[in-house]
Amino acid sequence: DLGEAIRSLSQNYNGGQNPGVGFTPGALGNSNTTSGSKPNLRGLGADATLTLLNGHRLPDDGSVAGVDISTIPLSAISKIEVLADGSSALYGSDAVGGVINVTLKRSFEGLALSGRVGQSTEGGNVQRQMSLVSGYGSDAGGLVVAFDLSDVTRIRAADRDYTANMNGENTLFPAIERQNLVVSGFHDFSDTFSMKVDALYSKRTSEAVSAAIKTQPVEFEGVRNTPSTEAFSIATQFDGKYANGWRSSL
Repeated sequence: DLGEAIRSLSQNYNGGQNPGVGFTPGALGNSNTTSGSKPNLRGLGADATLTLLNGHRLPDDGSVAGVDISTIPLSAISKIEVLADGSSALYGSDAVGGVINVTLKRSFEGLALSGRVGQSTEGGNVQRQMSLVSGYGSDAGGLVVAFDLSDVTRIRAADRDYTANMNGENTLFPAIERQNLVVSGFHDFSDTFSMKVDALYSKRTSEAVSAAIKTQPVEFEGVRNTPSTEAFSIATQFDGKYANGWRSSL
């Protein structure tokens, strides 16, 4: 998913609000509380990296400010632009670490269905994913609709040798289920007037259990974390071109 792609960047800090990161008391901004994948350029915090979709801001969907970038289906993406320098003077304080702009495909001809199944060699982390992309394109406009459905089973302490001294039910990587939908389109009404629309809907649930004392049963003052997150965004833009180089954008 797109979260894994962003975590492969050397400028991105992979700790904090990302799957597999443990709970840190007193530091919720650096804990995996909702199993999202939050970009964190330069390690300054998820709330210091501005995440854009086709140049539009996205809603925060974590317990602490941050955008889960894995809610954008890879099948709908045209390119990803990363500005790994502080840009607060241009965008505001949420761009101190930098800016990530995800650009969607503007048109797509036909229908594409893809699926993926995988599993860790030592057990757990069974991954299943299905993506569907459809749309149309013409000289006057285009539309892309992408739907992504995925689920990942958790990795338990019992699945790994290096955690053999822990209670086996402790979670090393949470179970995650995601449903993501993206709609992007544009239409040129004339040579001087055009419209664009981008819409995103996502729903994410996860589960992780952790014992207060790692060698004790989870039922002994342990924690079962089962957050559910739902987010949506709709951005519409109207552009006009006029005489003498004048332009308008609403």
